[in-house]
Amino acid sequence: MNIASCLYNMRRYKEAYAIYDEIYEVRKSILGNMHPDTLAVEFYLARLKFMNGKKDEGIELMSEVYKKRCLILGKDHLDTKRSIKTLEEMHRKNTN
Repeated sequence: MNIASCLYNMRRYKEAYAIYDEIYEVRKSILGNMHPDTLAVEFYLARLKFMNGKKDEGIELMSEVYKKRCLILGKDHLDTKRSIKTLEEMHRKNTN
């Protein structure tokens, strides 16, 4: 995941997305789609979809991440709060 994070930080979003997508598939098959580590990758996939111009898909995926994190981690968990904050930012940027 470090390479994907580096690419993300370098704003090489398409390359980062490809790596995060591979990581997501592996984690989903081993840990399941509701595991916090899988959801962490899904969070970045949602952000990258949004940043790559697929804004509606990014918002939809972030909404799913938020709902899953509420169920698994609870509404007061830092990761859940980060998801809703990011989702709100996406909505704001999508309306401008």
